[in-house]
Amino acid sequence: MTARVNLIKKWGSEGIDNGQFKTPHGVAIDPEDNVYITDMDNFRVQNFDSNGNFLTKWGSEGSEDGHLQSQKTSLSTQKQVMCI
Repeated sequence: MTARVNLIKKWGSEGIDNGQFKTPHGVAIDPEDNVYITDMDNFRVQNFDSNGNFLTKWGSEGSEDGHLQSQKTSLSTQKQVMCI
């Protein structure tokens, strides 16, 4: 059996600028429908509103606090973004 899937929205393109991705990997959505996407090869998390408008980003390559290596994203009920 094949499930039918309807595309609702899409955004972004390949690159390094805001709203662009090299390797989008993890996705989380908070209670206000903000979307958080980890971009593994850009070593960052990008945050968008529900319409795909870029809000903010954080992270850079490294192993110290605030730096990312390989990320999977989850979101707690207290709106804490966790990258592991």
